[in-house]
This record gives sequence, C-alpha cells and structure tokens, in this order.
Amino acid sequence: MAGALLPAQRHQQNARGDCGRRQTHFANPCHGYWQNRHLPLTCHLLTREKRVNGHRKRILEGYNDELRTFIHFVLFQYVKSGVGELDKAKLPDLLELKYEAVADAVDHLGGVGHIRSAFVGFQQHLY
Repeated sequence: MAGALLPAQRHQQNARGDCGRRQTHFANPCHGYWQNRHLPLTCHLLTREKRVNGHRKRILEGYNDELRTFIHFVLFQYVKSGVGELDKAKLPDLLELKYEAVADAVDHLGGVGHIRSAFVGFQQHLY
C-alpha cells in the first residue's frame, strides 16, 4: 500500500507527537476562540453538571425566588438532556412542562418579556 506507515515509522511519528491527528478548524472550548491547531490534550471539557454547579451562584444572582426556581428547573433539564434545552425556541415547552400552561407561568414569573430576558440572561453566566 502506497503511503502506509510501517510499525517503526508509526512509532517515530507518535514519538514526535503527531499521532496521526489532522489539523482542523474548530472552536477550542478551553480558550474560547477559533483556532487552526490540534485540540490540546491537557484540555478537560467540563460535564454539564460540573459547569452548572461551578457557576450556580453567579447564574442565580439577581433573580427573585420564583425565577430561581424556574432557572433551577431549566438547568436540571440542561444537565439531563443537553444544550438543546437552552434554545429560545424551547422556552414555551419548558414553561408548559413546569407550569402546565404558559399563562400559569406568566402568573408565577411575570410578563413574557421578563421570562424571556431571564431565560437568555442566565445563560451568559453558564459558559
């Protein structure tokens, strides 16, 4: 096979640190900016649960008890199901899941604009 590496060549390549990785463009989650390099092996991605627990105080800061309860609920859904739960389009579904109706959620939490603002606002402290 043309281009195939013999075991000794593969060992030399690994010793150099190439490890056969391709260079790609990606957003490095450790540094928060676009790069054209390999993902650093020392970068440890946070689990969703660790991310929430590490930022919980800052996330909940400035919200009343009712909104904090709803944000706790949203964070639980995020940890359980993933980042899709934080999409703005998902907000009505989350409100219905927690309060059974959007109208009931508005009664508990305040106006729709206030709820939407809190839903988007707490996420800036999550990442």
